[in-house]
Amino acid sequence: MKISLFTKLSAAYLIVFTLFSGVGFYSTYVYHLTTAQFRAVNRFHLKLTIYAYDLESRQSALLQVIRSGLSEGRSSLLLSRWLNIMVARREAGIRRIEKLCRNVPEEWQDDYFEVRIIPVVRDIRLAVDAIEYEKGRRLRDSDLRDLEDKEKKVMRLVHKLALASRNRLRRVASRLEDKEERQLRIHLALLIMALAGGIAGAWIARRSLVPLQTLTEGARRFRQGELDTRIPVESRDELGELAMEFNDMAQAIKEREERLIKSERLATAGKLAAGIAHEIRNPLAAISFQVQLLQELLETGDEEDLRQAKDTLVRLQSEIDRLEETSTQYLDFARQPLPKIENVELIEIIEEMTLATQGMGIELQAEIPESCTVIADRDMFHRIMLNIIKNSAEAGASVGKIRVEKESDAVILTYSDNGPGMSEEVAERIFEPFFSTKKQGTGLGLALVRRMMMDMGGNVTLESARPPEFRFVFRTG
Repeated sequence: MKISLFTKLSAAYLIVFTLFSGVGFYSTYVYHLTTAQFRAVNRFHLKLTIYAYDLESRQSALLQVIRSGLSEGRSSLLLSRWLNIMVARREAGIRRIEKLCRNVPEEWQDDYFEVRIIPVVRDIRLAVDAIEYEKGRRLRDSDLRDLEDKEKKVMRLVHKLALASRNRLRRVASRLEDKEERQLRIHLALLIMALAGGIAGAWIARRSLVPLQTLTEGARRFRQGELDTRIPVESRDELGELAMEFNDMAQAIKEREERLIKSERLATAGKLAAGIAHEIRNPLAAISFQVQLLQELLETGDEEDLRQAKDTLVRLQSEIDRLEETSTQYLDFARQPLPKIENVELIEIIEEMTLATQGMGIELQAEIPESCTVIADRDMFHRIMLNIIKNSAEAGASVGKIRVEKESDAVILTYSDNGPGMSEEVAERIFEPFFSTKKQGTGLGLALVRRMMMDMGGNVTLESARPPEFRFVFRTG
């Protein structure tokens, strides 16, 4: 089944979003629920307990007044006034509890409230209404004892209400603690699920995007010249299709590159043949003429002719050397030998160049950091520098400057001289094979320099035409 990259990333996002949204909604729900429960405790259960115990203290004070009247024999009128005050205070406490019970919301009215609280409040009201206190009436001892018995009954009911409200408060508090602990466990479980979902979503997203890294790495290797690079197709989504397209493109480019190489080799072979014919024709004509002259001089045999014969032999050797140098350059360009890559110390190559160029009439000035190593073919590197310095000397330069700078993964060698330089038209074609401004040049020197640099994994460019400045880039690892 083909699943698109968009679907995979959307699924990963939805997993993370859904889980964390669920945690958020549940947290909000728990917060509102807990707030409502604490509001119930604060507005009813706690108030009822406080009111009940306050009523118990008022009832106790009323009993104390009655008992003091029995034991101390206070004036009946004074006692009657105290009793009326205590009764009024108790009545206020009972009415406060009754009002609280009447205004209880339905969601707070449970079986305990209906069975343990409301009946006791009614009994207290009935017991209190059954007691008659007449203002201004003188109370005898028998009246006080009767009142004491009735008030004790009220006291028992008030105490029962206080105990019931306290137990109710404890049960609610215990239930809240249990619920809070349960909600905490659920919350932790949801958080763990959300984290697991987040990890799963990140894993899905990362797994979906891994082919991008593989594709990027493959494109980088392909750009560096590894034309056999192919991307493994591990999915059937857009990235899998992109990998297949990349592989098809790489195969097409490789085949086209091979055709171009074959065509270039054929064209180069033709140029080589024409160049060899052109370069060898003149020396061969000169050699043929010198041989004929030498034969004539040897036939006469006088001393002057022998001296001219020796000069002719010197010229013959010069033409033969020229033919050998020309053939060597053409063979080097045609054979394309593979480089022997090794670690090469730049300072050693520069010291060799200083010795090798002593007779060329050019002074080398080098700025090289200590222990600067590059990856190159030692012989190729030697020939590259010798070719560049020789061109400088032939162009009329007297000073050649070499400057080396280190970068993260490369070494930059810059060569410049104080020669006259070249025109922009010449600079554009300086690295073309068979292009030369010299009358007897093959036009292969700088072309060989560039090809050897590329074979070693580096590059060479002409940064400036006047004064001339070449920039060589070498790999370091």
